[in-house]
Amino acid sequence: MWKNPVSATPSIVQVDFGAYGQNLPGDGEMYCGPTSLLMGLYYLSANGFTQLAPAIYGGQEDPAATNLERVIAGLMGCTPTGGTSGDGMLAGMVNYLSACGIAPDQYAVNNNDSPDFACIAGQIAPNVSQSPSGPIALTCFSVGWFSRSSSTDTTFVNGGGHVLAPLVAQMVVSPLPPLPPVTPIDLIILNNAYPAAFADVPNLPSKNPQMVVIAPVPAGWTLPNMPLPSQSYSQVLTSTLGGEDVAVLWGAIAWTISATARPDSPSYQPSAWVLTDQVTLDTNGGNLTVVAPLSGSGGLCKAGDGVLLLYIRHTSASLVIQENADPDVQKDLRDFFTHIATNGMNYRHTAEGPDDMPSHIRAALTQTSIGIPLRQGRLALGTWQGIYLFEHRDAPHRREVVLHLLGD
Repeated sequence: MWKNPVSATPSIVQVDFGAYGQNLPGDGEMYCGPTSLLMGLYYLSANGFTQLAPAIYGGQEDPAATNLERVIAGLMGCTPTGGTSGDGMLAGMVNYLSACGIAPDQYAVNNNDSPDFACIAGQIAPNVSQSPSGPIALTCFSVGWFSRSSSTDTTFVNGGGHVLAPLVAQMVVSPLPPLPPVTPIDLIILNNAYPAAFADVPNLPSKNPQMVVIAPVPAGWTLPNMPLPSQSYSQVLTSTLGGEDVAVLWGAIAWTISATARPDSPSYQPSAWVLTDQVTLDTNGGNLTVVAPLSGSGGLCKAGDGVLLLYIRHTSASLVIQENADPDVQKDLRDFFTHIATNGMNYRHTAEGPDDMPSHIRAALTQTSIGIPLRQGRLALGTWQGIYLFEHRDAPHRREVVLHLLGD
């Protein structure tokens, strides 16, 4: 069983309220989408998915959390005026999960454009399941802000939207008048990236979690940007919503991730990120570590300027930047290093074969990490420079190279 979502999910608030706040454009903290997903990623990390977020959240000024929020916002394509789109969320999380070594076949995506209580309850159900080996869910849902001139008017105007992090779903029986004593009420306990949006409270982390009612939208309402009849949707009811201002549910996404993607699972290895085309990553001024092995005919493109750091996680292979035109250069380099660190000398370390200790010496004479500047999203390599993994063992080995992107 996973940890209690209410107690294990940190409360994180955004800096301001999307395109309708001040201090724009800012970074990912401006937006409810990245903030809500950041809370969910910390919940997954608390349950052992430590490749997705730091193990401990250090509060609103935590630089690691701020960095991750910037990265998530950049990958999702957040903008100062447009906030976060559903398509941006889906694309951004595919790239982030892939970079973290979680392949698409290790999770299922459930995307609903007109969610109701049952939909959200189903999406977050894995997190409260009693199964010790079942999946876990990263979830969020969004509402559209609609307003009218009076509480009896049926024509609304749309003023943006908001994204929330649901934690627990509950159905209770109302004991309060004027409802009949057996009226069922659908409740969602959630963390709100902007608590003041749902209640008359200060915008502080301590004001989470919040409890809201999910209720049907009446028939006959005219809701701009909503393609279905109004009764097809649900709304959030709070002490401040449901009168002249209403919040209509217009999206819910869940990424249900297999427990086998947890690093402490038996025989765990990060899944390969299979790149069939060029993938552009905008890290929004943050740093993204790619732990997944890369494969396929495509590649990664970094938007803007920055630095790409490559680090090989081995002591018998290295990374080099060298001539990329004449293959004889590679042959001469191998011959030279074989000459200065030969097999068959009187080495003490022989447990892994006669070629192992010479490979350690060759690796010590080269380098395990290199940094390459990025200019307008491209590696600023010289005309004849190429990046090579220099294998020092006699037989081929599977190697892992960690990529770390820094910059705009």
